[in-house]
Amino acid sequence: MDLGKAFSFTFEDPDWVKKVLLGGVITLVPILNFAATGYSLEVTKRVLNNDPRSLPEWDDIGGKWVKGLFYTVIAFVYALPLLLLAVLMLVGIMLLGGAASSSSQNVSDAAGGAVAILSVCFSCLMLIYGILMAIVLPAAIGNYAAKDQLGAAFRFGDIMSLVQKNIGVYVMVLVIEVLAGLVASIVGSVACGVGLLFTSFWSLLVIGYATGQAYREASANIGLV
Repeated sequence: MDLGKAFSFTFEDPDWVKKVLLGGVITLVPILNFAATGYSLEVTKRVLNNDPRSLPEWDDIGGKWVKGLFYTVIAFVYALPLLLLAVLMLVGIMLLGGAASSSSQNVSDAAGGAVAILSVCFSCLMLIYGILMAIVLPAAIGNYAAKDQLGAAFRFGDIMSLVQKNIGVYVMVLVIEVLAGLVASIVGSVACGVGLLFTSFWSLLVIGYATGQAYREASANIGLV
């Protein structure tokens, strides 16, 4: 993977300022901001196709919106186990908290200790799954972009094969995501916070490009495409 290219490709387009500014504005509008995510997905698609014009035009807003909605659905499905763990932890804490408030001091102390242990255990599980999801999700998004089918994001056999046999590639995508977020936050904050609107959209483009690079490399390695 070309890490530097993921961060610099945006600025190679002669109209990058206009495209990034428009993308930043669109991310401000509730519901319409799905189109910004769809735009990032088009970047992924272009990278997969080796299109030299990696930054799309802002046309077909409706099509971008639908793709962005599907992207969000995919991310939500992969996040469901994380949500389930959070709910189970909350229910457990509430039950133990109720027992602690209606029992003797000894039982109350034991329940308090159980709450602490439960919180630590579930927090660790959520952290582990969160990292796993962050590594696997780009492979699912890449498969969706490559196949243009929502169901392709849930072909778990293909997805896990991509990740397991190219773990270094997808760890690199995670590193790029973290770095892009940091750069966007720092640069955006320097611009009195207003710049965050546009740097956040830029980081979305970086992630889209890295996702395309990773899928192209990983799928070639296992003969998926």
